[in-house]
Order: sequence, then C-alpha cells, then structure tokens
Amino acid sequence: MTLEAKDIFDSAKSNYNLCSDAVQIQQKNYSQGRSVMLTLQYRFNTTNNRYRGTGAGNSEKSRL
Repeated sequence: MTLEAKDIFDSAKSNYNLCSDAVQIQQKNYSQGRSVMLTLQYRFNTTNNRYRGTGAGNSEKSRL
C-alpha cells in the first residue's frame, strides 16, 4: 500500500506582479496542484518454488 500527497496545504501558489513606470503586468496561475493518491498492490499465485523438481533426472545425473 502506498499513499502519496502533493501540495495538500496549497502552498505552491505562483502569482507574479511586475510594475514599472508605464507598464503593469500581473500573472496568476490557477492550475490545480493538490492531489492525493492511494495505490494498493496485490500479487496473485505467489509461491516460493514455482517449478519444483520431482527427481526425474537424478538417475541420469548419477549415470554421467
């Protein structure tokens, strides 16, 4: 299980003001940056030894 949270206190605001003698520029970004994500993972058919040998080749190994 994994829990991820991004900017949950809404602290990443980006508002800019630029003022000069003749020009005033104001920029506000309204993009939604807050998110919470919960991930659950489960593995099916988990076994320690998937391919268990039955000893069928032991006689051939001992012969060689």
